[in-house]
Amino acid sequence: MNVEEITTNNNLDAMLFFSPENRFWLTDFQSSLGFLFVTKLEKYLFVDGRYITDAQKSIEDKKIQVNLWKNWADIKKFLQEKNIQRLGFEKEYITVAQLEKWQTEISKVDWVGVETSKARMVKNEKEIARIRQAAEITDQVYQKVLKTIRPGMSEKDLAKLILASFEEIGAEGLSFDTIVVSGKNGALPHGQPSNKIINEGELITADFGCKYHGYCSDFTRTFAISGKEVNPKLKDIYQVVKEAQWQGIQAVKAGIECSKIDQVVRDYIQKKGYGEYFAHSTGHGLGIEVHEAPSISVRDDTVLQPGMVITIEPGIYIPELGGVRIEDDVLVTKNGYELLTKSPRELIFVDKVIAMRVSKKGLDEKVLKQADCRHCQPWKFPNDNGTDCSKQYKLIIGRHVPVKSPHSLPGAVKEAWGYGANALMIYLGAPQNSRRRPLAELKIDGFKTVLDEKGIDINNVVVHGPYVVNLANTSKVARMEEIGLKTFVLHPGSAVNTPTEEALTQVVKGINLVLEKSSTVRIALETMCGRGSEVGINFEQLKYIIDRVEQKERIGVC
Repeated sequence: MNVEEITTNNNLDAMLFFSPENRFWLTDFQSSLGFLFVTKLEKYLFVDGRYITDAQKSIEDKKIQVNLWKNWADIKKFLQEKNIQRLGFEKEYITVAQLEKWQTEISKVDWVGVETSKARMVKNEKEIARIRQAAEITDQVYQKVLKTIRPGMSEKDLAKLILASFEEIGAEGLSFDTIVVSGKNGALPHGQPSNKIINEGELITADFGCKYHGYCSDFTRTFAISGKEVNPKLKDIYQVVKEAQWQGIQAVKAGIECSKIDQVVRDYIQKKGYGEYFAHSTGHGLGIEVHEAPSISVRDDTVLQPGMVITIEPGIYIPELGGVRIEDDVLVTKNGYELLTKSPRELIFVDKVIAMRVSKKGLDEKVLKQADCRHCQPWKFPNDNGTDCSKQYKLIIGRHVPVKSPHSLPGAVKEAWGYGANALMIYLGAPQNSRRRPLAELKIDGFKTVLDEKGIDINNVVVHGPYVVNLANTSKVARMEEIGLKTFVLHPGSAVNTPTEEALTQVVKGINLVLEKSSTVRIALETMCGRGSEVGINFEQLKYIIDRVEQKERIGVC
C-alpha cells in the first residue's frame, strides 16, 4: 500500500504525515517537527525556522515544495488555497490530544484517521541499499567484538565497545539500545547491560544494530569465551535455536504468510521440548524504524512481497540458566530470500587472549593486565586517548607437531608447548596411508589433562587430513568427535581426468556428506600443491566449493 493508494482508497484530498519517520520516508529529510501534505500530484513540506534553509538545500525531489511554518495561520491558508476538505492523518501515531488541538485550530476540515503502518513495508532499491550497508557495518562490528572481548570485561564494557566500533566504522548511530547479557542474565530477552563481569564458559548474547542514512540493521549472536566448558544444556539449546532460525529463514519467500513462518520456527522449538521458553514472535519488519510492519508472528497474516526486509530471531530463555537468541536481517526476493547479515551462525568460542612479551629469551607467556591501555581495553577509550602499553601483543601461536608413540597426544601437546605455542596441528595417523591406531593408544584422557595443565583450549587443536583422504569416508571425523576435536584441515583435490568444474562438484558432494554425518566438526580447506593437484589449487576454486556447501557455517579456509 503506497501513498497514492492511501489517498484513493480513503477518498482524500490530501494526506498529512506528521511522524518524523514517515516524513523522512517521503522526503529523505530528517527533522524533529514538520507537516507533510501529500496530494495526488504534489508534496508540501512545512518546517519551522530551524530547518527551512537545510530543507531547501538538501531535498532533491523537485515535486516537494518546502514552506516555512510559523503558526497555524500558515496551515489554514494552505488548506484553503488547495481546497483541501477531506484530510487524512496517521491514526496509529497521532494522539487524542493532538487531534483535538488540530480540530480546534482547523475546524473546517474533515479529519480522517488512516492506518499507515504498512505503507513502508516494501522497500525500493535505494532503501534496500541503505539497509544492506547498515547490515554490512554490523557484521564488521561483530567481527571486532570477537577479536576484542575477553574475560574480565563487564556487559557494559562490551556495550561501550559496540558503540565505539559503530562510530569508528561509519554508522550514524545505534538503531536501538544495545542488549548485552551473559550467564544467567541471558534468560532476559531484553536485558540491559549491567556491571556483571563476563566469565569464561558463559554464553553471551549481544543484540545490536546501527543506522545508515536513516535505515536500520538489527542483529543478534550468542557466543562464548573459551576456557571453561559451557553447560551442555545450553549447548543443546543453541543448536535448537540455530536450526529453528535456519528453518525460518528457508521458509521466507514471496507469497507466504508471516504467521506460517512463525509456525515453522515455533513448531520446531516445541518439538524439541522448549516451546514454553520461546516467549516472543519470530521476527519483524525492518527499515527506518527497527521494528516495523509486518510482524513475523502467529497474529499477522500479511503476505510477504519482494522488497520487504524482515528479521528472523527465535530465542529460548530459561530462568536461572541462561538463554540463546540468533537474529539475521532477510530481504524477500522474487526467487526466495537474501541474507543481508552474513556473520557465521555457529556457536563461536572466542579464544582467551594471551599477551606475549618479546624478550631476549624468546616469547614468555604473560597474563594480560587490566591496564588503562587504548589497545588492551579499547572500549574504555572510544576517542583513542588512553595510554599505550606497546610491548604487549595479543597472539595465538600454533605449531605443527607429530603424534608419536609412546607419548601420543599428550606428548604432542607438550612438544607444542615447548616451542612456546598455545595452539597445535596434528595428524591422527600417517598422511600417506589409511592405517590408524586404536583410539586407546592415543591416550585421550591424558591429552585433555595436559591441555588443561598448559592452558591450551581444545578448540585450538586442529587435525590435518591425510593426503589420500576419501571424502565419503567419515571414519576420520568419527575419531575426531570421540576425542573432542572440531577443526579438520582438508586438501580438496587430487589427480583427476574429469573437467575441473565436474571434479569440484564431486568434492562438494563429499563435503556435504561428511558434514551431514557429523554435528560438530568444521572443515577448513587448504589449497593443493605439488604433483597430482589439478583441482582445489586456488582461492577461486575454494570459493566455488564453499558457495555450494550446504552448511556454510561449518566450512572455511586454512
